[in-house]
Amino acid sequence: MIHQIRAHMQFDFRGRTHALTACIDLERWMHQGGGFDAVELLADANGIDRYSYEFEVMQQSEVHFDVPDGAGGDDVRAFLHAGRFDADGFARWWGSQRLEAVLVALLPHSLDAAQRPSVLDALRHAYQLGAQSAGEAAVQVGQEHCQQPEQGQE
Repeated sequence: MIHQIRAHMQFDFRGRTHALTACIDLERWMHQGGGFDAVELLADANGIDRYSYEFEVMQQSEVHFDVPDGAGGDDVRAFLHAGRFDADGFARWWGSQRLEAVLVALLPHSLDAAQRPSVLDALRHAYQLGAQSAGEAAVQVGQEHCQQPEQGQE
């Protein structure tokens, strides 16, 4: 499914009103690692240099979002509230959808319909435990490299 939003911005610069629009492919954005900055996306889509006075005015302006017809429908609309886009919420949802697709692909085809939900739950739980323990291990490794100040030093 295509997941897109449309960003709009209007601002005045040097006596002219500028009305900018950009269609943002959320799938592409997620595959590029996120880091959602609507002003930069609008500037790039409209040929505005990020090192210009015009861009500085853009940074002070408000961005509004909507969903183009046929561009992800209710999935994307769930993350739009009064013209604002919840990029973090969408990223969490998108990640969970991708995880679900991978876990479903891991299910043996020989399972009957009654067994599938419990096995899927077990796979999801195993993934969460693995992700949690990997995060704990990263913190522990990071702590090993922290230097402790000697007594009397701060």
